[in-house]
Amino acid sequence: MTGATVSVPATSANLGPGFDCLALALEVRDRFTVQVGRVGAQPLVLETTGPGATAIPTGSDNLVYRAFKVVFERLGRPCPPVRLEIANAIPLGRGLGSSAAAIVAGACLGRAVAGGDLDDEALVALATAVEGHPDNVAAAFYGGLTLATIKAGGAPHVTRCGGVPGFRAVVAVPDFVFSTHAARGLLPAQVSLGDAVFNLGRAATLVAGLLAGDAAAVRLGMEDRLHQPYRGRALPFLDEVIAAAVGSGAAGAALSGAGPSVLALVEAGKAGVTAAIGRAMIDVFAAFGHKAEVFESAISARGAVVE
Repeated sequence: MTGATVSVPATSANLGPGFDCLALALEVRDRFTVQVGRVGAQPLVLETTGPGATAIPTGSDNLVYRAFKVVFERLGRPCPPVRLEIANAIPLGRGLGSSAAAIVAGACLGRAVAGGDLDDEALVALATAVEGHPDNVAAAFYGGLTLATIKAGGAPHVTRCGGVPGFRAVVAVPDFVFSTHAARGLLPAQVSLGDAVFNLGRAATLVAGLLAGDAAAVRLGMEDRLHQPYRGRALPFLDEVIAAAVGSGAAGAALSGAGPSVLALVEAGKAGVTAAIGRAMIDVFAAFGHKAEVFESAISARGAVVE
């Protein structure tokens, strides 16, 4: 194949207690196209469009290109010269899986162009190795609600829970970037047994609530003691934004990924309250000196789609 296009969804990971393992796919999608060039041509020509496009690296360090090359390396084939086009829609550096989307896209495009014996499980493992953790990668590739964990030997195991039709997402995206690396640096090396047990129970309750459409279980299940209290020291608005969302009708709310965006989940039958939830979150961000934009989304049952 000399070219291919793939669209990949934004994702929201952790969802409160599910640190590095739970994630949801959203209906905001980036679109990526690759065309193979002639032998001897420039190795990479990269064009970006859309919000934040000027911040996307256009050299060999671009995540799409890196993942594309990894597929060829895995298959033992030389990487051809390519032209990559990225139509960006996922906010960058805001905790909505922009890096995972780029990596999954590159891996999918690499497989489409190279062919070869590389199944979905192997592809997700390659993408996880580039990303460093499997949560966003799993949801970006498979869609819906995913539970990802690392097996002995380092490969990810993904449980696909499918779509979550009982809930919609309202996401508040503030006007600043928060580094995932910096966010991880805020976390303790050890946690108490009590906090570990707390999060195990909340994560199990959250998954059951999402699959059963149980808003009370979702509200309880999105509580967390492993990462939000520590990241909240650098994001002092967090607790108040979550409280404002829940107080305005959300089933639950949590930091999206490493932040700074905040995800609220709303029962699908209560779509009329989404505007109030969005306004409440924006108002809290404003009180802390930040502008924020809000978007609503279904939970996307579709992951990466190759055309």
